[in-house]
Amino acid sequence: MSTLTPGTERRRQTARVSDSGHRVRLTVEVDLLADPIEGVLRHEHGADKPFAGWMSLIRAFELALDDERLRPAPPPPG
Repeated sequence: MSTLTPGTERRRQTARVSDSGHRVRLTVEVDLLADPIEGVLRHEHGADKPFAGWMSLIRAFELALDDERLRPAPPPPG
């Protein structure tokens, strides 16, 4: 089942988020002046993943998702 979560103050949008427990929140910080794209991908359970370029950003996502998939599954609710 999905729920609606409040969007950012700047965009006033909502996004669908699953309650399944099979989701992870990732945060991307981007240097606005960098060309090509450059920044850091962050997530709660792993090390920060710096990137420079689009391919490096995709690789940072892949590494962060691998980190999450290797974590033990959370206990079922109840």
